[in-house]
Amino acid sequence: MYLRMSNTISENVKEFIKLGFSRQEAVLYFLIYKKGSISARDLALELGVSPNSLYRSLEKLTQEKLILPSKKWPKTYKVLSPRFAIDMLVNNKIMEIEEGKEKLISLLPIPSDSVQTKIEIIGGSKELFDNYISLSKRTKKEILIISVGEEVSEEVLLANRDCLERGVKIYFIVHKYDQTNNDLLVRWKRMGIEVRYLQGQGFHLVIFDRNQSLLSASNPKNTEERTTIHIYSQAISKALSQYFNSIWEEATPIL
Repeated sequence: MYLRMSNTISENVKEFIKLGFSRQEAVLYFLIYKKGSISARDLALELGVSPNSLYRSLEKLTQEKLILPSKKWPKTYKVLSPRFAIDMLVNNKIMEIEEGKEKLISLLPIPSDSVQTKIEIIGGSKELFDNYISLSKRTKKEILIISVGEEVSEEVLLANRDCLERGVKIYFIVHKYDQTNNDLLVRWKRMGIEVRYLQGQGFHLVIFDRNQSLLSASNPKNTEERTTIHIYSQAISKALSQYFNSIWEEATPIL
């Protein structure tokens, strides 16, 4: 629980400051909460300062949708539901941090590691897709994929869409092509993904700009159980790309 009435304002202020607020903003928030509804003049009297010195802090709390000013004069302020408002605030800040992280990563080139090969073991389908999304954001030219050809998460679809919008080419060889996934493959083609079919590959391979690769195999009885090798090697990724190109010519285009 974000606020306990038994806590002092001072103790709660420390926690509120951790969310990126100044001490004054934090004190104002909990004072408004305590009073229920209060004007800027009365807040200033409580704190022993001038009303004008509070307006910037009150405006920030309003913009963050933590407090609500009245429409009548003199203007009073009240706290919106703490559980809902602070949950929303924290979620928004997490999203901002994630977006900033991904933008920073996207500006960094994929490191070349042609001299020394480095591999990393990844477990589970979720971890595979998380790595796919992260690497796709840094891809500049092409993504080569060999996989079953089944539904993927919305996050992966959005990552593919973003790649295509940036001009990245996506080439996909699917293991399966029948009535169960025909509509899906047609949708991928309409997105701009080049899709072909070749039976019986039995593994999952993704190559990013012929620089890094993800190679995985899953349990046929439970596809969520999957082991993936992240290959940080330009030399191996180029060799895998040559293999991909060779079977691409054998594969049947999806109409």
